[in-house]
Amino acid sequence: LLKKGNSDFSFTSSAFIQRLGILAASHIGNLTDLNRALSSDTPLINLPFSYNILAPSQRIQHYTGKIKWENKSDKLGLVSSTYTIQNNHRQEFDNHNGDLNAALDLNLWTQQLHLSVDNHLEDIRWQYGAMGEWQQNTFKGRYFIPNYLRYKAGLFAIATLERDAYLVEAGLRYDVQHTTSYHYEKDILNTNQFEFSGLSANVSGWTRIHQDVRIHLSAATRFRSPDINELFSNGLHHGSASLEFGNLQLKQERAYSLNAALNYNHNKLRFQVEPYLHYFSNYIYLKPTGETQLSIRGAFPVFNYVQTDASYAGTDITIKYQLATHWTTELDGALLLVKNQRNQTFIYGIPAQRTTGKLKYSFDGLSLKNAYWTVSSSYNAKQNRIETNEDFADSPAAYTLLNTELGGQYQDTRLHVSLGVNNILNTSYRDYMNRYRYYADDVGISIFLILNYTF
Repeated sequence: LLKKGNSDFSFTSSAFIQRLGILAASHIGNLTDLNRALSSDTPLINLPFSYNILAPSQRIQHYTGKIKWENKSDKLGLVSSTYTIQNNHRQEFDNHNGDLNAALDLNLWTQQLHLSVDNHLEDIRWQYGAMGEWQQNTFKGRYFIPNYLRYKAGLFAIATLERDAYLVEAGLRYDVQHTTSYHYEKDILNTNQFEFSGLSANVSGWTRIHQDVRIHLSAATRFRSPDINELFSNGLHHGSASLEFGNLQLKQERAYSLNAALNYNHNKLRFQVEPYLHYFSNYIYLKPTGETQLSIRGAFPVFNYVQTDASYAGTDITIKYQLATHWTTELDGALLLVKNQRNQTFIYGIPAQRTTGKLKYSFDGLSLKNAYWTVSSSYNAKQNRIETNEDFADSPAAYTLLNTELGGQYQDTRLHVSLGVNNILNTSYRDYMNRYRYYADDVGISIFLILNYTF
């Protein structure tokens, strides 16, 4: 961080490198074995334990650099500008090519520029600005998504009026996006161009109806452009072990949202309930076809990107209570109901209802400051809101997991340490949201150690 007069300059960077193994039992060689795997309670492929990561696997590299400038002006207020550059490099190694040559090599470069102004005019806080983005993707190896060049630009403005007893905020944003894709087929260059644009708006606020009670309300509309994978996916999605196919006819998605929240905070008790209702026009999602297909990479279930109108209705609930000086307890619950409004059917890939209970002990000791120890139990219900014979396997049974964690700041340093155990009882379960559930149980008992040092 560098300070000069009323200006601040900062630079941050990050690097993330990871090698991931893919469940071998999810990459099946023929249709007969695939059908056996989908109906089996145990994986068809069981390899001996090893720390070596063999094919199928992925190598991921993510690098980010960011420069930020801020200036405090009596006339304009706080002016800030941020330039960010990112590189994402993903290599996929399959059983066909082995560990030496990547079957798919994706290299994505992104540059972003943000400019914003934050100022007060009389009683109203104004925030406004602009953004621009340039993104380029290139691939080598098998075709999944094409090379493409994408430009984005946006303008936004937010006005906020705040008082001791209430707050009112309104925002407006306009975005435009232009994408050109490039792909060779038999030495012939095919190009596609897509242009999407639209307005997003939000009105929200809160008010106190009692010293301990605050109510939040918001209404919003926004649009979302179809992403590259939703338009162009053509074949094996390596990480999910499925064949996915995009749709060039997809239209941009429009959402209309109503959100509310009730917050109660008195002495040792905190209570929060957040109901919401969303309606999506031209909602885009990945739908199973119920078919399997054999390719040169193996046999896999087939999914298509489709579009419909959908409604989301649900609520999130959190209750916290301080039992004693160092002891607190927390209960979280989530309820979500989703419906295809065009034909009144259920939509694939929606999480089931879940609840989590946690007991927390806070202390200073064991060479740790602001230390904590937690024990938690999470219950995930069976997802029954599914269409018959649409999926490739039955919805998994409900399950409960028990976890614990110990953590805190090490003495007076900037090092944060946490040690924990997930799935203490080594429960066998399959998560509806994990597509590897088609082939194997989810992760059993696992121990983790996290060291986080802030420079």
